[in-house]
Amino acid sequence: MKKTGKIIIHIILTCVILYAGFLGMKKIVEMKRPIKRKRPKALPTLVKVIRVKRHNKMMIVRGDGVVNPMKTIEIVPEVSGKLIYVSPNMVNGGTFKKRELLFKIDPRDYELNLRLSNAKVKDAESRLWLLKEQAESAREEWKSVYGHKSPPPLLVKEPDIMAASARLDAERASLEKAILNLERTTIHAPFDGIVVWENLDEGQYIMPGKAVASISSTEAVEIKVPLQSKELAFIDVPGFTISNGKGSVAKIIGNISGKDHIWRGRVVRSGGRIDERSRMIDVIIRVDNPYRRLPPLALGLYVKAEIEGHYMKDIMVIPREALRRGDIVWVVDRNSRLRFKKVEVLRIEGDEVFLRSGLSDGEKVVVSFHRIVTDGMRVRTFMEKSP
Repeated sequence: MKKTGKIIIHIILTCVILYAGFLGMKKIVEMKRPIKRKRPKALPTLVKVIRVKRHNKMMIVRGDGVVNPMKTIEIVPEVSGKLIYVSPNMVNGGTFKKRELLFKIDPRDYELNLRLSNAKVKDAESRLWLLKEQAESAREEWKSVYGHKSPPPLLVKEPDIMAASARLDAERASLEKAILNLERTTIHAPFDGIVVWENLDEGQYIMPGKAVASISSTEAVEIKVPLQSKELAFIDVPGFTISNGKGSVAKIIGNISGKDHIWRGRVVRSGGRIDERSRMIDVIIRVDNPYRRLPPLALGLYVKAEIEGHYMKDIMVIPREALRRGDIVWVVDRNSRLRFKKVEVLRIEGDEVFLRSGLSDGEKVVVSFHRIVTDGMRVRTFMEKSP
C-alpha cells in the first residue's frame, strides 16, 4: 500500500511539472514580438576608374616589312673569252669590296689586237705625213712657175690627203676600241656588295651579252613598310609630307637566331601612290652599312619598324577599353555620377588611345565594362593606376 502511494505521488508531480513548463513556454511565445522583414538597401554599381592627366608624348608609328637591296645589277660581259681568274668571293652569298677584281677573261687576243691597231695607226700617220710633204713640194714648184695662182687640187694631192686623214681617224678609233676591249677583260666590283647568284668557273668560256652573275649593294638596304595613309600625318616623309629636310628616324628590329637585334634607319621617301584596295601607302626606310656588324641586316629578313614621329603636347592618353562606341568616354563626376563625354581622338596606337580634346586634367575615366549604364546614374569607384 505504501509503495503504491509513492508511485501515484510521483506521477502527480510529473504531470504538474510538465503542465507548468507548458504554461511557461506559452507565455514566452505570447510575449515574443514578430520579426519584421526588411529588403536590403541596393548599392550603386561598382566601376573601375583611372585619373587622366595631360602628357607630352612622341608619336610612334609601327609597321613591318622585308629587307631589300638598294641596288641590284646583273653582270653581263662585253667581250668573249676564257676565264683565267674568278675571285673566291664570287660564290652565292659571298661579299666583296668596291673596285675588287671579281673575274678576268684571257686578255692575250685583245693585247695582240691592241698591238695591231697601234701599228695601223702609225702606218696611217706615216702615209698622211708623206702625202702632206709631197703636196707641199708640188705647191712650191707651182708657185715658182705660176706665182700666186692657186694650184689644181689633184696636183697638191688634196683628195689623197683627205682619204689618208679619214683612214687615220678610223685606225685611231680602232685603237680606242682595242684599248676598251682589253679593259673589259677585267671585271671589278662597282660597289661594296654581296653575290646573289653566279655562274662562273675558271676555264669557262663566256660570251658577250649573257648575264653570268647578279650582285646587290651592301652599302645600304631599304625596307618597304606599308602604313595607313592617316599615319603619315605624324611622321616626316621627304617628297610626301615635307618638301625638304630629312625624314623621320626609325628603329628596325629583326629576329636572328632567336634574338632581337636593332638597327637605326631613316625614312627617305614614299612609294608614291596609295593602294586602291587596302588604302595603304608604302614608306621606304633606308639603313646604311647593314653589314658593318654581325649579324648583318641580311637581305630578305622580315623586320619590324618603329618610326619616331612628331612630339605632341598636351594630349590625354587612355586605355583602349575606355573608349566607347561613337568616341564616347564614361567619366565619374564629383557627385559620384556617371557621365557620357564626347572626345576627339587623335590616333589609336596598340592598346592606347590619344585624345586631342574632350577631357579635363584629373578626371576619373571608367575603364571597366558594364552592359547597362545610363548618363547620370550613381556609381561607386575603385581607382586603378593610370597609364
